Amino acid sequence: MPTLIASDYQVLRDGDLRLDDGDSEQFSFDMQNAFHYSNALRNHGLLTFNIRPANAGRLTVRAIGSGPEVIMNRRSFSQSHTRMHQEAFDLDAIVSATSQSIGQTIGSLRIEFRAEDGPLHLSDIVIHYKIAVPLP
Repeated sequence: MPTLIASDYQVLRDGDLRLDDGDSEQFSFDMQNAFHYSNALRNHGLLTFNIRPANAGRLTVRAIGSGPEVIMNRRSFSQSHTRMHQEAFDLDAIVSATSQSIGQTIGSLRIEFRAEDGPLHLSDIVIHYKIAVPLP
């Protein structure tokens, strides 16, 4: 059956989240059955969020599955107003973190946001990814 490749997303957090120095928060990212993985294309997802550092701060975002953890984003942010940040991440590594072979249903992961220096204010945390939609 032919398929169409489209984009989908999951909102991990819509409201405000304050992370003080050393604090972390985990969210569940359920990789849908329709999640599309291609051996022929580069497989990337997109992580987006709003951030407002109260001071200069550092944020680490990692995916935690049953396999090795994957660092999705690690960077420093200067003190400023609220701004949107986006980071492309490697879905090949995410699939490995679930310890699933390619072609199997990919389960859920925990996505952890950790303030290495804080406080950091986060909101509107979203992951975008590709899905396969069967055509009639």
